[in-house]
Amino acid sequence: MRKGITDPTSSDYLNQEVWNNNLEQVPYESGSKNALAVFNIGEGGEATGDILANYKIWKKDSDNTPNYYMFVDRNGNWYILRETLSAGDDTYEYAVGTTDITTNWTDRATQSYGRFDEKF
Repeated sequence: MRKGITDPTSSDYLNQEVWNNNLEQVPYESGSKNALAVFNIGEGGEATGDILANYKIWKKDSDNTPNYYMFVDRNGNWYILRETLSAGDDTYEYAVGTTDITTNWTDRATQSYGRFDEKF
């Protein structure tokens, strides 16, 4: 294990972090530029990256608590994040689906919400 590389903009620093944390670098094309994605490697050798990385915000309703934020991906999958604000005890819950984005946004208050680990 290499030690002493502390500049986070250095490619040596990235390589050290990859080595120290059992990560894998995967080149991919991003627009017109080449980029490098870094994924955690699970015990079975599978890449375990951010499962929500492909979702983008589509709608929000943040006028009052609870606040709602809808995210969609290119395939029509969606999730709604419900944010309930309470002094010292904020809660974040999720509803998830694969069809009818507009209707599910309209019905956001009556969706079945749960913790992240229950829904994803």
